[in-house]
Amino acid sequence: MSLLAYLNGPDWDPSVDGGALVAYPKATASRPAKPEEVAPTGGTLVLFNSRALEHEARPTLRLRWALVGWFMEGDDFETAGAEYRQKLSRIKQRAHRRKVQYSKQKKSLKKIKK
Repeated sequence: MSLLAYLNGPDWDPSVDGGALVAYPKATASRPAKPEEVAPTGGTLVLFNSRALEHEARPTLRLRWALVGWFMEGDDFETAGAEYRQKLSRIKQRAHRRKVQYSKQKKSLKKIKK
């Protein structure tokens, strides 16, 4: 279970400032699958099953404030820890590739300058 309490001011406009939470519910017989957007307006509280509901936080164009938490039990701790370690490993790999690419570009620029 995920908890989001947005602490932004009431002037937040997702069409200008970005940062909306987008949920992608599964289609049912009575309801088509239609993305739901939640604006990160101050005072908004969102609780949802983050394991069962596909979701994303859109990028922001200004500083966004929120209190975020997760409620877990039993095996969720181990699963979450393993997922975190996998994500962290992928982030480190991407950072290393970018560093290598930057290094190659820098060497190429030095050759061009000579």
